[in-house]
Amino acid sequence: MLPSTRLATQMMQMSMQAPFVMAMRMADWLPTGEAASPRATREAGRMVTEKQAAAMESWAAFGTHAMQAWTQAMLAPMQPISTAQYERAGQAMLAPYARRVRANAARLKRRAR
Repeated sequence: MLPSTRLATQMMQMSMQAPFVMAMRMADWLPTGEAASPRATREAGRMVTEKQAAAMESWAAFGTHAMQAWTQAMLAPMQPISTAQYERAGQAMLAPYARRVRANAARLKRRAR
């Protein structure tokens, strides 16, 4: 079963943007022999908060799709779950992370200039 074009595109974009975001953030944390700058401290806090929020949104999306699949299985036990349903679940679970990675990449790219 191959992922949909939309899901594959999201995954490809994240695979290119996430390393950039990580590198930009890690550059702030390089040891300079001084205390962390206020910007680095804010960025670290923002990173943790964003990851927690994205994880909660992703699990909520998974729960919604799991409940729909369970309901379908109970109402029509002999009908298999469609590939499209799996793809929608994957897109919904990836969306919170993809949205944040895309926004962070754009924000950090502007800051780097």
